[in-house]
Amino acid sequence: MDEALGKAFAHPLRVEIFKRLGEHPGSARLLSEELGHPLSNVAYHFRRLDDLGLIRLVNKVKRRGATEKIYKATQIAPVDSFARKLVPASVRGHVSAPILQAMFDSGTTALKAGTLDARDDSHLVCMPVVLDLDGWKEVSTIMDGALARIAKARVQSAKRLGRTQGQDIRATIIVASFESP
Repeated sequence: MDEALGKAFAHPLRVEIFKRLGEHPGSARLLSEELGHPLSNVAYHFRRLDDLGLIRLVNKVKRRGATEKIYKATQIAPVDSFARKLVPASVRGHVSAPILQAMFDSGTTALKAGTLDARDDSHLVCMPVVLDLDGWKEVSTIMDGALARIAKARVQSAKRLGRTQGQDIRATIIVASFESP
């Protein structure tokens, strides 16, 4: 998945298409109109995202003798530090901007819905720190380990939910560490 994400996010238009399809299903034609890009360009990036397994076909609609294919993102994919390294530095801002916006939107929506603070064991932390290079590397290693453990917990939860049909808890995990200006 990391390599696929790196390739997906190697072009800013693919980032925007992926983001939009994570918000709501759409077609190349619809997004071409929304984004103001030629249909041929948008369709190309749809094919790349589909080839990478990051979007999937959810519907086909007949329109004026043609079939419009409706897609949605297969998941709102986390971009870990490895995947970000695969993205050319020149377009990393195009990857980071929608992630930051999604973080803000998720938090705001949860706050308005009353779910942000509904659980006693939820976390919301902003912790500015001063580190040396070794400390930065240590924190980075801790973050990578936490992400790996979260991914494992997600897989194990899916298995348990599949067996027991227990109550699922929809959660948003937001992890960030970056150099402050």
